Amino acid sequence: MKVIFSFLLLVFPAFLFSQSNEKTVVDSVVCEYSELNLSDSTDFSSFAIFDSLLPQKSIFIIGEDHSYRRSNTRLQIKFLKYLHKKAGVRTLLFEFGPSIGWMVNHYIQTGDSSYYHSFRNYAFIDFQKFYEQLREFNETLDSANKISVVGIDMERSVAAAAKYLNLLLPADKEVPSALQMNVESLRGLGAYLDKYFDEYQKDSLFDSDDSFERNSQYFSTNNTLDIFLEDFKKNDSLYKIYLGKNYDVFKTVTEGINANKQWEEYQNKNAYQEWVYREQYMFSRFEDLVKKNPNQKYFGSFGRCHTSLNEQSEWCGLYYFKSLLKRINSSSNPALKNKVLSIGTYYPKSFSAVANPTHESDYLQELVAYSKDDAMVAYKVFCDTSAHNDMKGKFQYVIINKLNPDKESRELERRAGFSDMSNDDEDIRFHLDINYGALSGNFLNLNTYIQTHIDPLPSFNNYLPMIGVGTMWSGDKVGFGFDYRYYLKQSRNLSNGDVLDLDGYSIQMFLGRDFFKSKVFDLIASGGLGYGVFKLQQNIASQNAAALFGTTLNTTYENRAFNALLQVDSRVNMKFISLGFKAGYQLDFSDPQWRSNNIIASSPATLMSGWYGMINLSFFTSSNDYDDKSIDYSEF
Repeated sequence: MKVIFSFLLLVFPAFLFSQSNEKTVVDSVVCEYSELNLSDSTDFSSFAIFDSLLPQKSIFIIGEDHSYRRSNTRLQIKFLKYLHKKAGVRTLLFEFGPSIGWMVNHYIQTGDSSYYHSFRNYAFIDFQKFYEQLREFNETLDSANKISVVGIDMERSVAAAAKYLNLLLPADKEVPSALQMNVESLRGLGAYLDKYFDEYQKDSLFDSDDSFERNSQYFSTNNTLDIFLEDFKKNDSLYKIYLGKNYDVFKTVTEGINANKQWEEYQNKNAYQEWVYREQYMFSRFEDLVKKNPNQKYFGSFGRCHTSLNEQSEWCGLYYFKSLLKRINSSSNPALKNKVLSIGTYYPKSFSAVANPTHESDYLQELVAYSKDDAMVAYKVFCDTSAHNDMKGKFQYVIINKLNPDKESRELERRAGFSDMSNDDEDIRFHLDINYGALSGNFLNLNTYIQTHIDPLPSFNNYLPMIGVGTMWSGDKVGFGFDYRYYLKQSRNLSNGDVLDLDGYSIQMFLGRDFFKSKVFDLIASGGLGYGVFKLQQNIASQNAAALFGTTLNTTYENRAFNALLQVDSRVNMKFISLGFKAGYQLDFSDPQWRSNNIIASSPATLMSGWYGMINLSFFTSSNDYDDKSIDYSEF
């Protein structure tokens, strides 16, 4: 089979990708595929591969890895427009709590700029752009056909929940005396969070985490809300009167916060209930939504672990696992039962080993090989026998996303208030280096002195070969390195039989930053300080030996150096091995004279200043290599 597969790749690549909605052969069975066109917002021809199932389904879900926000949102907006036109989908589901769902829905219905400002504080940049696109799309639609947004998850962003509760408080209504302390506290918390996040947003993309740490929150959002929720439960009837028409929505948000507290309690105990509880909660929320809107059709993009259509014996590191879509698709409610179309997205260029399909199945490896680079390709997986065996019960379609991961999308770390379990955690890399190179020194004064006072022939080479060992640690914000260098010995024979040996060593520490970090490449610019010693040894063989520097006869002299360094360190990382090149300049600001027991004033001035370059071979590890691969957090 593999021979046939390789032959097809060599002979038919132009045919395979010459047009959309083509057919190819996987495990000797014809399989339909299509390269999805995301650029043209009005051309849906490449999405025709999904047409045949549209009449049978009313719930359309894409399973994704949350790390790839930019390409995911590009697919979402195009798929939504396609489903809106072809299937009459009007409701977009969010894997967020109701507060974010309602805030986004209000914005895309009204264009209220105050709500968009909130998204700067409570949403990633790529999501902000996505919400803008939803708003622009809604502006093209009449009122009966506009898109609505609903968040069906628990309130995992307590800061966003606190913000929305503030928006629901009556602006010009007197607060009952029994509620004043907690209502005022909620208002104060909301204003504090606005100010806090506004300050946070002033920093650049690369400095935001530093600012976040410097300005760490003084007031506890969780504790403030805990006290408020107790009061809300105790004075429910008073809040019902005070909140008026906003009471039902307000209560739903508080229930989502309480659900998140329960979920975190399971999580803190490492209890398996954590995973079951959240699937049950989202299913219950969605079931209630469908009961209120039985004739609606729905589209959403959820973590891939939520999207398996059948119970899995091992799925995302979990066992006997009934995902959200399994619960929906097997519901007794006829509006839900067998109404789900699920599409699993895989990312061959993923930084995460778990998200990469080549780690999941042989079948997916073949789809990856068929798929064009820098493209998204959709496959009907139910049409071949391998898919039945390998992907049975998971999806009707698979999308192979071979678009390059977006640097900005991955570098923007999780925002405050989110319990966003993703693979966007800082990638810490460690290198153990073996170096070989040379320092371009300056021994003109030393050579002149020796030729004038001792022997006209010997001359030391200005290029000092060196070998060394060291380490380099680099995170997303800072890199730290240490190395030891030994300058290989140069020997010069004098006419009287004496031998002069010159060697030395230096020790450096560096602090810098990785300015071009990718999966396989690092470019670290750094500054450093170092200490070194040149050693000049006079091996005396003659009876008439003279002291080298005109002092009492001494066979060993030292020239000590205190160095300031600037260095650029480039590395290509290949699994556990890294190859690279270091280049820099070191400035010796110490006394340039040689010394025996004391500094010899008459000795020639010699410094370690100069350019240097080194090639290095290192043993390389990354924090990603040590992540717990048993559960793929990026897909929840």
